[in-house]
Amino acid sequence: TTEPTTTEPTTTTTTQPTTTSAVPPVPIGEAGVEVLHALPDTPVDAYLDGQLSIPGFGSGEIAGPVELEPGPHVLELFAASDDPPTEATDRADAPLGTSEFDVTGQPSTLVVAPDTTGRPTTYLFAEAVEPPIPAGEGRLTVRNPGPHPVEVAIAPAAGGPPVEQKLEVGDAFTVDQPSGNVRVTITDAAGQTLVDTLVSIPEGTLTSATVAESADGYQLYLQRIEGLGSPPDGIPTGDSGLLDRTSPARAWGLLLAVVSSMLLLLLVGHQRLQHRNR
Repeated sequence: TTEPTTTEPTTTTTTQPTTTSAVPPVPIGEAGVEVLHALPDTPVDAYLDGQLSIPGFGSGEIAGPVELEPGPHVLELFAASDDPPTEATDRADAPLGTSEFDVTGQPSTLVVAPDTTGRPTTYLFAEAVEPPIPAGEGRLTVRNPGPHPVEVAIAPAAGGPPVEQKLEVGDAFTVDQPSGNVRVTITDAAGQTLVDTLVSIPEGTLTSATVAESADGYQLYLQRIEGLGSPPDGIPTGDSGLLDRTSPARAWGLLLAVVSSMLLLLLVGHQRLQHRNR
């Protein structure tokens, strides 16, 4: 059983930015599949492939990461109960929703969210862990599990032109930014501000932000995977690998050979000049 953790999202419908916090970052070597509960005010018992995996899974909670074999899997959601059975087939009540999803082996997040009718549906978002993040930068992914399209604007907190993108239901987009704070503004099709917040972008870290509706309005849930940075470019040494810098004796030997060759050429030239002057 995976114990869920609770993120602390912040929502605002004003133009004043606020700050959000994320669940603890996961090292890339430990990343797997996480599950994000984005159903408003709907605690559930989650069964994975027929087995109870996340009892009492609450809105806004994130469970995982867990390792799942590549291939098809089934997630069943039931209304949370005090003593849920370990097998889904032993439940007397009908599931609130059942979803099939395919795991590829890449770190991913399965987001459980309402569709346009309010019924639970799921979207599997692959985490953007490739290519390596350039030195001095962080990566931000914004994703929209619905139920409606949104407009996203990402701008440096210190000022500058924003990156703007429309996200249909199930869409996500990713940008690399200099590490630090960025302002994320999300609006609906009518132009109403749903979320307006500052998000910290740590260096060498992927920050995934999921916009989702809650009982208190729209929220931005943050997850992080760290250890994705690339090292700074190396400084050229000028030797192109021709000299073994760990062997000073070899370098001195090559230098003496060059000097000896030059002396030999000078000696031969001097002898030839003397022979010509005779």
